[in-house]
Amino acid sequence: MDLRDALADAYVYASQPLVVAGDPVGRTVRWVHASEQLDIAPLLRGGELILSEAANLRSAPRDAQLAYLDSLAEAGVAGLAIETTDAFPRIPAPFLAHAESLGFPIIELQRRVPFVQVCESINSQLADSSLRRLQIADRMSMALSASVQDLVGIDAILTVLSEQTRSSVALASLSGELLGSAGPTDTPPAPATSVFSAPVSFGGTVVATLTLRPAADADIHLLSAALERAPEILAIALLHSRPLSPEDRSKSRFFSLLGATLVDASSAHPGDRGASDELAGISEQLGFGATDRFLSVVATFENTADVTALQEALAATADRFVGQLSGSEYVAVLGFASTSALETGRASVIERLDTVTTAQPGMRACVGNGSRGIRDVSRCLAAARDTLRFADSAVADARHFALARLWRDLANDEATTRYIDEQIGTLLRRDADTAGELFETLAAYVTHWGSKTDAARELNIQRQTFYQRLEKIFALIGPLPAGSPRIPAILTAVFLEQGRRQSGAPMPPLL
Repeated sequence: MDLRDALADAYVYASQPLVVAGDPVGRTVRWVHASEQLDIAPLLRGGELILSEAANLRSAPRDAQLAYLDSLAEAGVAGLAIETTDAFPRIPAPFLAHAESLGFPIIELQRRVPFVQVCESINSQLADSSLRRLQIADRMSMALSASVQDLVGIDAILTVLSEQTRSSVALASLSGELLGSAGPTDTPPAPATSVFSAPVSFGGTVVATLTLRPAADADIHLLSAALERAPEILAIALLHSRPLSPEDRSKSRFFSLLGATLVDASSAHPGDRGASDELAGISEQLGFGATDRFLSVVATFENTADVTALQEALAATADRFVGQLSGSEYVAVLGFASTSALETGRASVIERLDTVTTAQPGMRACVGNGSRGIRDVSRCLAAARDTLRFADSAVADARHFALARLWRDLANDEATTRYIDEQIGTLLRRDADTAGELFETLAAYVTHWGSKTDAARELNIQRQTFYQRLEKIFALIGPLPAGSPRIPAILTAVFLEQGRRQSGAPMPPLL
């Protein structure tokens, strides 16, 4: 059930629910559960809507409150509904700010309602829905199984799938080659955010990606059943028509191992050691050298996954190259003989990506930081994928967004906000009150190494106007003569604030 539909349930509606943080759009509720435990996350499967009176939350230290939010978000919980009462009249602002930074929905229940009635009402609807999904899945399996038994081709199976789901469907190899397609061409398509994909695999090896683009009135239960049952049927058909080559198996295993060793870009903890060792061995099978330097590229497609031009552009810039398409995301790893060759290749990759994205509207791509060895590629890949979440250009270099990613790691630390406030808070408040541009002026000044001429040119203002702004800045934050020990502190605060703005994070309340 969509979270917004859950909030419209009669019993929930009676509580006057108000979304006070995060966005419920796209959140799916699998179950409703009432709990006051702060350590409940390990017991959850994801998709739960948690109901709470904040009995334990309100007395917990702030760090424990924020850790509770982190654990729910990591567990894939759909949202947290908190009942405000006389004992807990207001949800703390830092708690809401942290939820907002995570994009995690917090719903304030402004009137008291029996939680047991809410759980019974919504969970009974979900149970009925689950039964219907099973019935639909059985019907879908029968239709697809009949196709396989008749030994028809891939296109015929996709036609059955398309007719059952009212979707345009496509099957693509890991390299992006279209293996088959079917579907209506005259039905208005659903929004791009409603495109679904699933891996097709056999023997533990991913061999293709199934993509469904449903009509606007398609049944979500049919789509769910198709994504659950169709990949296995298609894998059997592919096994007969296109046996997997040893190189294809190696490529698929390579990217599976990258996922196994993948850690958050900000994490200091290594991934699975055994997977990392196997990754090194398979990379040599694919032609990468033991001393190669690596660059990862992540690209996403809004409407089409035609990756031919992208693959040609990447292959033309690297000594060694391997890529894989998964749904609407394409991931590539490029190998170079030396660090200098990697940096030359990076510039060429970005230039070629500019050309490819211009020709394919809706395509976005990011180049990672680069890595010294195959064991670090997962970090390079994580940085590129993470940067795509907030980069506003068609082509991005992950290195240019290092501060934005750092801010996402530090944003939960109240000391960071306090530090920025202590150093340049008066300036930020002045800008907020007067819609001024003093911070942008100071940032331009420091990023141009103190060159007033270059900074004024970037801001597109006269030098005299720039001097006047500098006078206001130093009047607010104090003088900064050459050699002042305050200079590193001010610069750090400026760069942290730049990272916050670049990441798109909301401005925390100044102290």
